[in-house]
Amino acid sequence: MNIIIAGDGKVGSALTRQLSSEGYDITVIDTNPQVLEASTIRYDVMSVQGNCISMDTLLSAGVKDADLLIAATSADEVNLLCCTVAHAINPKLHTIARVRNPEYDEQVFKMRDTFGLSMTINPERRAATEIERLLKFPGFLRRDVFDRDRGAEDRQEQQAAECEADGPAQCDQVPGPDLRRSPGRTVHGPQLR
Repeated sequence: MNIIIAGDGKVGSALTRQLSSEGYDITVIDTNPQVLEASTIRYDVMSVQGNCISMDTLLSAGVKDADLLIAATSADEVNLLCCTVAHAINPKLHTIARVRNPEYDEQVFKMRDTFGLSMTINPERRAATEIERLLKFPGFLRRDVFDRDRGAEDRQEQQAAECEADGPAQCDQVPGPDLRRSPGRTVHGPQLR
């Protein structure tokens, strides 16, 4: 899979590290040549110096042959425009934009086809949601959330907890079969939120 990451700051660099370690072909776009050089050496990825909303820069990065573009610059507007331009060049391209400003949520959702967006990510909101869930269910070993319909409030969650016969109360909160209190068992249960 060919992936373009626009923006080589903290988020872009973390994505580059993770995705390159998984064997994906990564091309990074940034305006800072020193940052690009460091990423190229550290992660063995391709890099293109330039403005990620420029068609020439995107073409140099291989957007015509890319499968995914992740726009992770520090500016929401740049990320949205980058996805729009890239999708105009390659309509089969999947795009993900980092959009931090909550004022854009409804507008971006309604205009996702216009922007050519497959998905948006708000890291601060995701972190706050996960912290809330950890505080609500502190003993869970693992929690997975599946969005049924983007923008909808009904999400499917699956939790896993290690339950002992005299275990913590959260084992009672895991819906499912009566195995909830079986000593030494890890139980999984779905929950609608």
